[in-house]
Amino acid sequence: MMRTLLFTAVVLIVAALPAGAQVSGHWCQTHQRYEEAYKEDPDAFKAIERQLDEAVVEYASQLGKVDDGRTFYIPVVFHYFHPTTEGNYTSFFGEDAANAVIQRINDDMNRNNADSNDIQPYYATFRRGNARIKLIRAQLDPDGNPTTGINYISTDLTYNRNRNTDNEIKYMSYWPSTKYLNFWIVKELEGEEGILAHATLPEYSASGSTRMSEDGVMGLLDVFRQNIGDRFYRHALSHETGHWLGLRHPFQGDNSVLNSDGTSSGCSTVDCRFGGDKICDIPQVKEIIRTCVRNEMTCTNENRIDNLTNIMDYRYCPAMFSKGQVTRMRGTLVSFRSELVSYENLLRTGIGTIAVADIGEKVEVYPNPFFDKIIVEVESQNETTSCIEIRDLLGREAYRDCKKKLLQGQNRFEIDASEMNMGAEGIYLLQIRTPDATITRRIHYKPMN
Repeated sequence: MMRTLLFTAVVLIVAALPAGAQVSGHWCQTHQRYEEAYKEDPDAFKAIERQLDEAVVEYASQLGKVDDGRTFYIPVVFHYFHPTTEGNYTSFFGEDAANAVIQRINDDMNRNNADSNDIQPYYATFRRGNARIKLIRAQLDPDGNPTTGINYISTDLTYNRNRNTDNEIKYMSYWPSTKYLNFWIVKELEGEEGILAHATLPEYSASGSTRMSEDGVMGLLDVFRQNIGDRFYRHALSHETGHWLGLRHPFQGDNSVLNSDGTSSGCSTVDCRFGGDKICDIPQVKEIIRTCVRNEMTCTNENRIDNLTNIMDYRYCPAMFSKGQVTRMRGTLVSFRSELVSYENLLRTGIGTIAVADIGEKVEVYPNPFFDKIIVEVESQNETTSCIEIRDLLGREAYRDCKKKLLQGQNRFEIDASEMNMGAEGIYLLQIRTPDATITRRIHYKPMN
């Protein structure tokens, strides 16, 4: 599967450089951290990297069996490290700011971002993906106590000049990365001027190059507050979340194509599933490019015009994830980060019974506990087909009907216990999935003696 798909469309956008965006070099330090992790033990890193690549390839070949299209929910915790002199620190990063970050990432992941009109027609029509991944602030902390999903830590280590490394401050406040996506917010980051954020790739902790307590996304307060008007900055945390879910930069080469000076080009001749950024439906980019130039084709061996709006690029016009990128992110979730999105973890972090309110379905389940049958009432805004599943807390299927029709308005149906593959008394999860949402309810099966 080489990168040979032809693309000759010529109607592309031109985007002006945003005022005030003067970032040079790598604003995303994930690139340097990737190279450092690789150099520590190239053989070990290449082996674990190949494992993820093969897991994604296997996932893509078994989509209908290993992924039924459900929305994956990710519990999130924000750690804000504020200076000891900062009095009203919640005014700098509070629940409204946290919700804005999550909304921005969720919009980008699920094709709801307002700047999508800038996507080149070919990519918008045939290549733009919907990840069906949603972040939600955790409702329970690791000890099972209620939480807002925001931790406030008073420390002057929030300034880079007061600490040795960025990882040093992560140890001050960390929740298990197998259960939560950790966002660390600081005033300054280490490294050259212009660094905005960085993230850990899923291979890091698996290869041993990164401790589990370092796994997550770290960035500047200004980026998390979303208070910089430039579009480039507004998508930065979606970019980093993409890294955390296994995505690379499109200008990330693999030494299969060399520049005239002998350095590696971002172009690739390796099988696109394993070389470059490991994405097949959008082309590699020869090098870091900032501006959005009409009809640019930087890797001529691919014969495809660059996808200017790739969120994982450094151009100033980010707007989309491709279908191939979606496959890699979801493949990462069902392999390297599977515990995070498990039914059990959604309950453990308090988000398992949160209904998705943005489409308006209302669900009632009764009696609960039940012994002979369960009754489900669903209010739907539109006529649609739904998938009804019941699983135990280990994810084992007890019931499945993916042809259940919902009419507009109120719907009522019964599921007899004799139709369910249930064992002894226990807690199960009933899930209703429509094309627009996934709603989960906790039910208690209590058979009569």
